[in-house]
Amino acid sequence: MFARKAKASDLMGSLQRFTDMSRDSVSRVKHLKILLDSLSTQVGPSSLDIITFLSHRDPIIDLRQEKRQLIEEHSFETFHLVDELLLSADIVANPQGAVEGESGLWTLEQVLCFAPELVGNGWQRHAIEAILKKALYPRNLLAIRKIAIRLFLIFYQSLSVFGKATEDLDRVFQCLLPYFPLSNGQNTELVLQEYCHSAGTTHWSDRSVGSPTTPSNPVSNAKERAQMLQVYLDKFLEYCTRESSRIEWSDEKRRFQCASFIIDRVIHLYIAECFPDMETNGVDIFGGWEGAEDTIEALDTADPIVIAR
Repeated sequence: MFARKAKASDLMGSLQRFTDMSRDSVSRVKHLKILLDSLSTQVGPSSLDIITFLSHRDPIIDLRQEKRQLIEEHSFETFHLVDELLLSADIVANPQGAVEGESGLWTLEQVLCFAPELVGNGWQRHAIEAILKKALYPRNLLAIRKIAIRLFLIFYQSLSVFGKATEDLDRVFQCLLPYFPLSNGQNTELVLQEYCHSAGTTHWSDRSVGSPTTPSNPVSNAKERAQMLQVYLDKFLEYCTRESSRIEWSDEKRRFQCASFIIDRVIHLYIAECFPDMETNGVDIFGGWEGAEDTIEALDTADPIVIAR
């Protein structure tokens, strides 16, 4: 009925096991989860004694600060763990690889959420981007691609705060959704696949990879492509409205910066594509927002523009 509070000695043991880079990665990620879970349930002074608990401060805020400090102070060990888990993970062909891949992406998520200042300033940027390329690959399983989209959005927003979100990343952001109708007629799957193939990035997909110019996950007809677009679009918009609040900045104002940035990108890179006359006629982007149902029925149409609008 009541969760047992972890003893300080237990948590110190978990800290030692997590930071011991000679241990196997599965054991290390288990102990990282123990540490973060302990900081989710503590209601008084932390057993890790990372910061001094002051009675007049909000305990929830303190716990977030402790999580952030844990990841920041052990950023090298944490990213080493990400690398170990994802370096050779074969999510498709090997069940154990799938477990390690999922754990690796979870660990990367902790880095992105609790060390945004480091990430936003470009720390491990190329390594993080290489992992995201591997996870965003169009032939990957839907579950992997959804996780990858969430992580990319967090990464993209953190870089934007420090002015490091490039035009290349803008292009990736615009092509996250399969079969989204770009005004220039390009296939978003091909654009994303080309990005993921850059720098020789490997991926979690069928080993028999075709030409980079061949569309991935070929769908037999236009209606199925439109329905796939709607599945991704619904999740994408959910992530755009939710992930900004999960980034634990030391300065809370940066959450507003992230939210403002992602709304601006959605308007200019998505809505403007669907409504080319937007600047002339305007678009009520909030139409139907208040009181709308949480679940949206799939539209019976094969037109991706109708789906997107």
